[in-house]
Amino acid sequence: MAKLTDIAIRNLKPRATRYEVPDTGCAGLYCIVQPVTGRKRFAVRYRANGRSTKFTLPPGIGLAAARAMAADTMLAVSQGKDPAAEKQEAKNRTSGAAASTLAHVVTKYYQDPRVKTLRSAFHTESMLRRNVLPVFGARPIASIKRSELLTLNDELITTRGERTADATLKVLGAVCHWWELRDPDETFRSPIVRGMSSYRAHEHRRKRVLDDSEIALLWQATAEPTIYHRLVRFLLTTGARRGEVSGRATCGCCRRAATRPARGSSGRCRNWRSASWTRCRASRVILGSSA
Repeated sequence: MAKLTDIAIRNLKPRATRYEVPDTGCAGLYCIVQPVTGRKRFAVRYRANGRSTKFTLPPGIGLAAARAMAADTMLAVSQGKDPAAEKQEAKNRTSGAAASTLAHVVTKYYQDPRVKTLRSAFHTESMLRRNVLPVFGARPIASIKRSELLTLNDELITTRGERTADATLKVLGAVCHWWELRDPDETFRSPIVRGMSSYRAHEHRRKRVLDDSEIALLWQATAEPTIYHRLVRFLLTTGARRGEVSGRATCGCCRRAATRPARGSSGRCRNWRSASWTRCRASRVILGSSA
């Protein structure tokens, strides 16, 4: 085969299978022609560690650039190096770094079957994506320092409040601990430690409660059979939180429709002896079902 030229390369036609054309003007350089499409690319073939190795050059380069890169590759081989192996190691490091970014770890965390089934999963993931990932999402999780997290925590206290900052820090701590147990390199240590949050829950406990007379007034004020008034009475009677009954369509006791609970021969819910029968009873009375 003669020395390759730009015209000769352009005239190479595709065949049924991929084939390589050596360049006699540069040791180890080949022009690879793909089948069907006829796409061409350069590669260097050499022997390293007793075996034949192919080092593919970047796409889109011309013959002159390919010869220069081939000469550099063969020089590295003569010095005992393996350019193809070094290229693969660099690629692995890059992909490993991308797989360990905080954004990737958060995504993997919420794909864990034990996490994604939690009722709070959507809320906590949204919290991280809103408060943390815009700042640290593209960073490798191992590069995030405790001092940086404290700075972010101070900013959240100023902009979103102390309670939100504390909740965000706790959720991020759970993610870091999850990754600490699964880090493939087994070198990651969570930057979040006890005492980083300044929020003290006992200092923010509600001290104001309704007395009996206020409860009676509230009950009278919600006498009109509207949805809102029935909801207020339901919450007042059961002691449930608003989030616990929001959109609830079933009774926590009998697992049937809250307005149509299952009944036994006595006319009561079959689980009436359980502590949750009070809520079942309240749901039937307050939501408009016959008692």
